[in-house]
Amino acid sequence: MCVEGLVLVLFELHTALSERHRKVLNSFVERKEYGTQRAVLERALELLEALDGVNVGELLEAQKARQGLLVLFNFVLVNCELIEGLVRVALGESTMEALFEEIRQYTLAEFKTAQKVVAMKRVNSFSDMAESLTFYHKHLNIIGEVHVNEERHQVFARLNTFKVMPEVPLEILNTLLEASGYTFDLRLEEESHPIFIVTWVPPDTYSAVKEQREKYLKSRREDLIVRLR
Repeated sequence: MCVEGLVLVLFELHTALSERHRKVLNSFVERKEYGTQRAVLERALELLEALDGVNVGELLEAQKARQGLLVLFNFVLVNCELIEGLVRVALGESTMEALFEEIRQYTLAEFKTAQKVVAMKRVNSFSDMAESLTFYHKHLNIIGEVHVNEERHQVFARLNTFKVMPEVPLEILNTLLEASGYTFDLRLEEESHPIFIVTWVPPDTYSAVKEQREKYLKSRREDLIVRLR
């Protein structure tokens, strides 16, 4: 058979299928993207060839984890419990620290279910940290396009969500980077447009930097409660 100048050699194949596999075959035949039994079988063989030697169970587990991570921020940022928590804080029925502890714990729990994707083969380095932040930009919509300054070991990215209360995504991002094992500093510049500034720091100087970062985040939370009142 000749098609557009190419010679296709076709082989006839006769085999028997169980009732279950016949139904599976027919279900794919009914789809527009396949249309014929031959097309379905050829696609199945191509997939078997591509996945040969791959642990499909681990692949599916990682995909499931990834999907869990992709909805993390949307869930956190529009969670009714978060809004109610902010109201309780404003009314003096709870504290800002208690609310943000809930945010940290939820973020950390979601990260643990998705760490096969986020922390896969990660090491504490500037390049890996920048790669993680690029992932957050592409998939989580919490930050805008990432800009990297390799000389200063800094990553800059605009805040995309919760701009009226940037302390929330700031806390989430801090929790994720910590859970990944990076040594870093984190600030939010707000002169014209909220911009995250993440700086990778060497492990031997991290203790002092972390202490200052925690003080900074605490002051941001305290400022937030003042604004809410």
